[in-house]
Amino acid sequence: MLRTEGLTVSYGGVVALHGCSLELGAGGFLAVLGANGAGKTSLLHTIARLTRQRSGQVWLDGRRADRWSPDRVVREGISLVPEGRRLFPSMSVKENLDTSALRLPRERAGDELARVLDAFPELRGRLGVAAGRLSGGEQQMLAIARALIGGPRLLLVDELSMGLAPAVIHRIYAVLREINLQGTTVVVVEQYAELALRVAREALILERGRVVFRGTPAELHRRADLLETAYLGRVDEPVGARGPVSSTLRSNGNGAGGRHLPAVAEVRLRLEGPVKRRLEEQANEAGMELEEWLHGVASAATTPVRAEGESR
Repeated sequence: MLRTEGLTVSYGGVVALHGCSLELGAGGFLAVLGANGAGKTSLLHTIARLTRQRSGQVWLDGRRADRWSPDRVVREGISLVPEGRRLFPSMSVKENLDTSALRLPRERAGDELARVLDAFPELRGRLGVAAGRLSGGEQQMLAIARALIGGPRLLLVDELSMGLAPAVIHRIYAVLREINLQGTTVVVVEQYAELALRVAREALILERGRVVFRGTPAELHRRADLLETAYLGRVDEPVGARGPVSSTLRSNGNGAGGRHLPAVAEVRLRLEGPVKRRLEEQANEAGMELEEWLHGVASAATTPVRAEGESR
């Protein structure tokens, strides 16, 4: 169904993808894995025609698709759930869903709305609530529900689990598995690979814009070195550290031998409802997503405080 050949994408002088090739049959479920900056988002945006490649081709059902407009991509049944969800925060849940149904005949739009609410019943009681007032998990459900209106043949989901609680991630993956079993081809970009590899039937790992693995989750689990790349990425050591140029995970500074893991890869918070609502209100006042606002607060809290007159 989907094929890319030698995709190279650059932004100014920075090359995000280097000759990326993949092939995915109809009804497939592909997990695209890799650390931050590996090129995962660039790959999805190029398939969805939001980004133009410097070289290479995109094929859909045997037709050259890299010359299509983004509008035609949608008409051809490709739907993207972007990183950050990109909802209309001041519009209600219902209005956000209606924007995706505008291109459908009126009689079909109602059926599509009912179908996506059956997939995400959590949204039924929130139809009149502004999207910006939803929790992060509810917003991700809404973003996916909006993308599912019209029944896409190919669903692209970017950074599905970023900032979400594990229970919400499991819930969303259960829905994706179900729609995949019903025939929708799914490509999920993930930075955290564990659950994606339980659901996907194929995996692809990008490292610095290059494909370093294509195969099944079972094959990937036999490659510990690539699993490290999928989860955390690698950085080059100085020349001479372990030969001419070697790759390892970032050291956490604890002096332990072997490969080193970061001291903190991610922090997940479990917040009670009233506390979470108050934090969401503060984030909204700052014009930010809750996760982005919390990250800023945490960064400020961990910045060393210098005494007055202390040299920098």
